[in-house]
Amino acid sequence: ELWFKAEEGQTNAAIVSNGRGDGGDFNHSFNEFCLGFDEEGRLAFSNNGTTATCTGTFNDNNWHHAAVAVNRTSGRAQIYVDGKLNTYFDANDLGGISSAYFNLGARVWSSDTTSVKTTDNYFKGEIDEFRMWKLYRSESIVSETFTQQLDGTEQGLMAYYPFETYVNNDGIKELTFSACDAKVQKDASMAVKPIEITDSLATVTKV
Repeated sequence: ELWFKAEEGQTNAAIVSNGRGDGGDFNHSFNEFCLGFDEEGRLAFSNNGTTATCTGTFNDNNWHHAAVAVNRTSGRAQIYVDGKLNTYFDANDLGGISSAYFNLGARVWSSDTTSVKTTDNYFKGEIDEFRMWKLYRSESIVSETFTQQLDGTEQGLMAYYPFETYVNNDGIKELTFSACDAKVQKDASMAVKPIEITDSLATVTKV
C-alpha cells in the first residue's frame, strides 16, 4: 500500500513494480507485479498475466491512497482506493510477489533470463508512505489505518518507507527526508538496505 500524487492525465506509468506483471516477463509474470496507470490512464494492478482495473480518475494531481490485498482463504483479491473497496477479482488468478527488489516510479523488467533489463513507464508525481505486508488487510483495517503513520512494530509489516524521520538537533526534533526502512526488525541483521534513488527511479532492495 502507498500514497501517490499523479500528474494529471498521464498514462502507461508504474507507481510500484518488480516487473511487468502482464505476462510479458520471462517467467510469464508469475511473481512479477505492477501497480500504476494503464494506456487509458486507469489505475490498474497486474500479476501473473492478470490485470484488475479500478473505476474512477486518480491521475488528477491530488493525493490518493491505494492498497492491494489478497485473501487466499476466500479466493478474493481487492484494490482499495482512499480507504474504500474499489474493485475485486479472483485471487486464484494471481501468482506471488517474490523479488530481490521493488521499484517506485518506473517499471523494470526482462523478457528472458539474461541480465538485460528494460526500464520504462516512468511515473510523474509523488509517492509516500510505502508499506509491504505479509498478511491480508481487510477494508475495515485499511480504512482505519491508511491515514495513520506506523511505528514499525506492527504485526505482519515487512517494510515501511515513510520517507521522513525525526532527528534531534540540539534538543529540538526536526523532520527530515529519509530513504531508510522504518520497520523495527527483531533481528538487526535483517534490516532492509536504504532505497537506492537514481533520477526518478527508487529501488527498494531485499524486501
